[in-house]
Formats: sequence, C-alpha cells, structure tokens
Amino acid sequence: YAAAQDLQAISTVTLPAYGAGGGAASVQATGLLPFVTYYFAIRVVDASTPTLAGVWLRVPLESRNLNTGAVPLYVPNPPNPVSDLTVLPGTGEGDVSLVWTAPSNTNLVSISSYEVRFATFSASAVGSTTAWTAAASSVAFAAALAPGALETRTIGGLFPAATWYFSVKSIDATGQISPIDTKSTGTLQAATLPRSLPPSTPAGLTVIGGMRRATLAWTDLTPAGKGLDFAYYRLERSTDLASFVAVTTTTGTGYLDTPLAAKVTDYYRLIARDLRGNESVATSTVSAVPYTILPMEPLGVTVTATPLNVTLSWSPVTRFGDGTQFLSTTTLDVDELIGYTVSRSSEICGPLDFVHVSSLPYITTSLLNPTGGLNFYYHVQSYNTQGVSTNTLTISSLGERSFFLDQCDTVMVLDAANAATLNAATNGRGADIRVMSTRRPQDVGGSIFQSAEWRAFLNGVTELAGFALPKPARIVMHFDTLGGVVVPTTAPVSGLAVAGNGAAPAAVSPKNVGMYWNNGSDFKKMYGAVDANAQTVTVESPNLGLYQIRSLFRAGGAVFDLSNISGRVITPNGDGLNDSVIFTYDPGPRNASVRGRIYDMTGSFVADMAPGLVPNTLAWDGKMNGRAATSGVYVYKIEGDGKTYTGTVVVAR
Repeated sequence: YAAAQDLQAISTVTLPAYGAGGGAASVQATGLLPFVTYYFAIRVVDASTPTLAGVWLRVPLESRNLNTGAVPLYVPNPPNPVSDLTVLPGTGEGDVSLVWTAPSNTNLVSISSYEVRFATFSASAVGSTTAWTAAASSVAFAAALAPGALETRTIGGLFPAATWYFSVKSIDATGQISPIDTKSTGTLQAATLPRSLPPSTPAGLTVIGGMRRATLAWTDLTPAGKGLDFAYYRLERSTDLASFVAVTTTTGTGYLDTPLAAKVTDYYRLIARDLRGNESVATSTVSAVPYTILPMEPLGVTVTATPLNVTLSWSPVTRFGDGTQFLSTTTLDVDELIGYTVSRSSEICGPLDFVHVSSLPYITTSLLNPTGGLNFYYHVQSYNTQGVSTNTLTISSLGERSFFLDQCDTVMVLDAANAATLNAATNGRGADIRVMSTRRPQDVGGSIFQSAEWRAFLNGVTELAGFALPKPARIVMHFDTLGGVVVPTTAPVSGLAVAGNGAAPAAVSPKNVGMYWNNGSDFKKMYGAVDANAQTVTVESPNLGLYQIRSLFRAGGAVFDLSNISGRVITPNGDGLNDSVIFTYDPGPRNASVRGRIYDMTGSFVADMAPGLVPNTLAWDGKMNGRAATSGVYVYKIEGDGKTYTGTVVVAR
C-alpha cells in the first residue's frame, strides 16, 4: 500500500463529497492505460487536525483486496494527426530533414512508429491525399518519442533538382494509424528542395593542337563526384587567360574544337555543373596552338585562247593540300583560302621566272589575260595565310599540261586531249582529277638511278589505282652523271648525286640506261629514248604510276626480249583480262621500224600485229580477219633493224 500511487496522480478523477454514511458511493477514473490491470484500495480520512484516517479496506489474511482489480475499458481510436510537419534541406547531397511534434493518442496507447511518404508532386496536384498517398514513396521510422517531444528524421538520396512533398502518419502500439498530417490536407503541404552540393573538380584535362582544331579529353567524374543531379561539363576557351567563353556543354569526356584561328594560342578550362546551377571549381588551364597548311592547287584548269587573249578558268578550291575538306561552308576563312594567284612566262621552264599577272578573291575562278598574241605558259595557284599552293601545274595557252618535278628536268606532259581527262566537265567521273608528282629518293641506289611517281586522285582525295590516259603522255626523267658515269640521284636538285639505300653506285654509261614502269606488281621495261647530252630518258605512255631509270643494256640496234611478252597464253573472250598478247621492244638508237605477224602451225598467215597503245609495242587480239581464231598454238614473227625474232603463243577459249 505504501508503494501505491494516489489515484488522482495517474488519472482524471473527482472524488465524491463525504456523506452521512450508509449510502452508496462511486467514482470513475479515466486516462488509465489500456491492457494494464490496476488494483485499487480505499480508506476514510476525516477533517480533524491532525488528520485521522481509517484502515485500508482489505483482507488481512490475503494481504490484498478482493474483487478490486480491473483492466480499463479500451476504445480503439487512432492517434491525433501531426499538425506541424516541417521539412528543410539536409546536410548531405540529396538529404532532407523532417521535424514534427510527437502527437497524443486519445486511446492512450503509445506511438510505436511513423510512416513518411514523399513525392515530386503535391497532394493537391492529384486532387486527393488518398491518390497522392497511393502514388508516393514511403519510409518508416520506429522508436517514437513521447507525445509533445520534437521528432527529427532524415531522408537521403533524393533527386536534388526537384521539389519534394512530404506527409507523415503515426502508428500506435495496437496498429491504429493516425490521419495524414494536417498540412497535407491543406494547400501548404510540407515541401523542400533537397540539399544539392557542387560537383567535384574534373581531372585529367588534356589538349592536342591540330589543323585549325584542338582535341580535348578528360577523365569522367565518379558517381560520387558528379552527385545526384549532374548536368554537364562546360568547356571554356580563352586567348588571353582573362576572358573565357563557353565552347560547349557535354556529358561526354572529349570534344573537338573547330574551326580555330591558326597560330593563336588557345587556353581551355573545364567546369562541372549540376541541375541546380552549382558549379565545381574550374580545372587548371591547358593550351594548344592550332596550325594550318597550304591549300590544294586549283583543279579542273581549262584554257581558251584567241590571238589577243587567253581565258583561264578552274574549279573552286575546297580542300587543303592533304585532301582535308575546308571547315567553312559558305564564307571561307583566311586560314583556309584567301584567293588565287595567276602568273605567266614565255618559257615553259627556264631562266625566265613566271611573272605575277593577277590575284583574285576566292569567289572568282576565272581570268581573262591579254597576251598580245604571244604563246604563254601559266601557273594558277591558291593561297591562304600559310602561303601559296605547291604541286603546281604548268598549262600552255594551247591547253598542254606539264607536271614538273624539282627543276625542269623531270616532267609528265599531257596534250589537250589527255588534259580533258582530268576535268570533271569532260571526264565522265563527275569530279576533277588531281595529278600528284613525287620524287622517290628512297628507291634510288645501286642500279636504280632515278625514281619518280605520278598518281591520280579523284577530287584530289580518292586515289585512282591503275589510272590510264586515253592516249600516251610524254614522260621525261633526268639522270645525273659523275665523271661521265650515270650515278643514283637522291638529292632533289640535279647535280648533287649520292648513292641511296646503302648500295654502291653502278658504273653505267648513259647509253645503257632505260625506263621501267611498275604495273602494280612488277616493273616492266619501257626502254625509252636516251639523250646523253640532256641526261634524260623519254618514253610515251598512257599509264600513270611509278617510273624509274635503271641500268639496261642497250644494243646498237633494235632489241627483242622474250621477257617483254605480256603472256604466252591468251584468252580472247572479251572480258578485259588477258584478251591479247603484247610485245614490247627496244627500237634502238636508230628508232627502227618494227612489224609483227602471226602464223598458224602450218605456216599460214593469220594476222598482222597492231601497234599497241604504248609506243614500242605490238599487240595481237587473237583474231584472224576480224573473226576469233580457234584455240591452238600460233607463231609470232617480229622483224626490224635487220633482225627477226620468233616464238609461240597459245590461244585458249
């Protein structure tokens, strides 16, 4: 009894007034905890001074009162709704801090947990808290505090760039759930943007300067470095390290910055940014100096001559000398193309230099030049801030084109008919053809005295392997001598002769050199006319490609060589492969006339061999009187300069 509490200390109760005795009395205690058995005792206390009290009503032998224990009546009411839910940004990326006062519970059962729901849209946006609750995400918090205490909870990992709306309900120990908080039922539902921290500073920024461009790369940030609302990297450029402008925004890890001005130092820095506008500290700057190269020479050059003037025209230049397309599409940049320059000379290549005639803007691709009736040779070149185009074509007023190497000693010459093959308007290929002339000193040494190559490129870019002209062009190659002996030439200027490839020079007289042409797999003898005084070898050939001057025994007369037969078996079926036999010969210093005839095995005449497309060749197409010869073995007979050479060829059908 001494340990028991006064009923008024744990319950709301009003004790009845003292009566005369003998009548019935009662009292109702409220506010007691449900599911708990309470035991009661009662005694009388008088109003005397000092106060006198009776004994506790009890059964002494049992040490307790009988029939005075009871469990309070339990009424299942839900807890009261939270009325002061407040949400604020938390301390970490994507964190939100929630605060509310722990509610009371009318059924006096303790609160055991809370249910917090959240979404990026409000309950009013969907029209009801029921629909909103069903669509929202949820999290549970246990270990509730006593009613009236301040509850503080944190939710993390929320997308920082969105406003989040929240609600809270309490759940008591019996599972009774309170109504949704009062703010969610109104128009001021608790809401906030989560904490958003700036991304980390990117690392590994590098730059490589290129032709009017800079290639940049960097290391991608880790997920933690990006945060939950990473937006992009912003690349900035400056030319003075003071004023930076944004070049691009990207989520990637590299960027090609173009077009850029050549020979200007460009500085770059990188910044990471999130969707809330938070930015990282900028990286340290890196720098590059873009460059440019010479433009491609004009292609498609044509000439129209009258007794008084010459009109030159050409296709617009749209590429650099290496074939790279200009970056500009309408107005060209000066680092790409400024314009064209035209010069002329009365000598194709000699002591008189080409004299400047006119400079034209890049939008002008023709020139009318008064000639006064003289025959001139022209150079049409393009230029930009880097300089004037190379690989210059020399074109005469009559349309002949010459592709020189070095000085004036090595050249391929095309007449007007062949020149038309290079122009888009007349070649049927839809694009101009560029001819590139190249010395090949790496080939020279030993018995190879000179090496040069002429290659064809459609639109200046796509190489045309095996390209041939409709008729032979004149190819002249120079060789050097030392002490009257032909020596390999590896220097670009005639007269500076050294052996190449580590091979000792062969001691060869000028009369014993000749021209070879590579057909793509083998070198074929072209012989050619040797001019010992000019130190040149000249051949007529429609084929572009690799030509070399090599040692070649040249007899005093015509030479017929079995190795120069294209094949001993032909299949003249019209498929363009091995349809004819071609015999190449050396006409000798007297340029002997040579003829060839075909006989069958009985000695009967079959056909005359016709001159081949290439000079110093004879060909038979496997026909007899215009009709296909039957399969079998045939005899050819080559005659010239008092010599006769015979052999056999097989026709297979």
